Amino acid sequence: MKNFDINSFSDVFFSPIQTELPICEGYKECIPQYVRAATAQSLLSNAGIYIFDYVEKKFVYMAEKEKMMFGYSANEIETIGVSFFQKILYSEDIEIFTKINNSGFDYFFNKIEPSDRHNYWATYDLRTVTKDNEVELYNFRFFPFVVDEKGNLILAMVQIDLSTNKKSGNFLIYSIKEKIFLEFFQYCAENGGLRRQTI
Repeated sequence: MKNFDINSFSDVFFSPIQTELPICEGYKECIPQYVRAATAQSLLSNAGIYIFDYVEKKFVYMAEKEKMMFGYSANEIETIGVSFFQKILYSEDIEIFTKINNSGFDYFFNKIEPSDRHNYWATYDLRTVTKDNEVELYNFRFFPFVVDEKGNLILAMVQIDLSTNKKSGNFLIYSIKEKIFLEFFQYCAENGGLRRQTI
């Protein structure tokens, strides 16, 4: 298990991201509409939802729900930024998150054509810790909400809810277009990595 300081955790979070410059910032004009859509989805599904801006490296939207905030206020999360995840992830799951993050984005940027990247989404389970030290297993569903014509990841929408699984990991990458998924074997080192399977 590794101990990360704020700067190194930020490096872990962003280092797999590959960016082709320059990036057109026209997407910012649509953010209010994206936020309204995310708010509606959160209300209708009762799920915790956030939108993250990978260009500005900040939260654009976060549903203010108990299951999403983990005991922190919206102002605290905005101030903490991406290191919020370091605070809420169970210490032993930070390494799992790192492997998922690296493997997922390696596949996203190096195996998928730029024009096709909006057709994929991922799901995984991680243990979280509230400010009151309550531990729960949560499911994170990651969708590349806005991808530009160069294939840059601009905005991601993530839905968070209690997991129905028993342990962390369970990393799946789904292709909407091909109706296939790729599974990451977190607990099987000799067969580790991504494997293509049919649903």
